[in-house]
Amino acid sequence: MSEIDRIHVEEAGLLQLKEALLTAGEEYKSNLSRLTNLIQQITQGDIRGDLAEDFKKKYEAKQETFKKLETSINEAESYMGVKREGLETTIANTSSDMK
Repeated sequence: MSEIDRIHVEEAGLLQLKEALLTAGEEYKSNLSRLTNLIQQITQGDIRGDLAEDFKKKYEAKQETFKKLETSINEAESYMGVKREGLETTIANTSSDMK
């Protein structure tokens, strides 16, 4: 096996990544909710008949994909939280060992 590659990560950089992920996740969930509400309003009010039903069915057919994306975002947010806490513990332990 060849030389082991190492990655240097600053705690601030990891925190920035976590915050960016949380923001993106919140925006996705908010936009999906707004889109769902708009689809319902449009198809129950302004557009009726076959066109509305077809439009609504196409949107509903994508729900599984939307839910999978949301699940992935939730898992990534959870993972980043766990990893950040683990890094903070490692830093704290290393600092106390060096004293």
